[in-house]
Amino acid sequence: MRIRIHGATPRNGGSGDNICKRCKYAVITRQDHGEPTVYCSVTEQQMPPNLVDCNRFEDANATSLYRMEQMAWEVKLDKNGRPAGFLSPEEYQKLVDAGKIEDKKGDIDLDL
Repeated sequence: MRIRIHGATPRNGGSGDNICKRCKYAVITRQDHGEPTVYCSVTEQQMPPNLVDCNRFEDANATSLYRMEQMAWEVKLDKNGRPAGFLSPEEYQKLVDAGKIEDKKGDIDLDL
């Protein structure tokens, strides 16, 4: 029995490209009208053409964990250790007007 699947792609995406082209550890050089030469700075060796899988692969376009931590919002806890959460501008202004929080840039101390 033969099964034909339409629209499926091979494991490497069907492009025939070396996975190293998207890896942050790859050093890729190319000569006129020639195949690219790929050197891996992790394994310290030249990689074969049309490599489709690597356990050291790291997407060069992916955001690093360090960068995500720098972008993350820190949610402060109130005096009772409960998450304070986020406030709309209107709710924030009401708490400032009621004297429950101090209006300042940066950290906010809640008096609940």
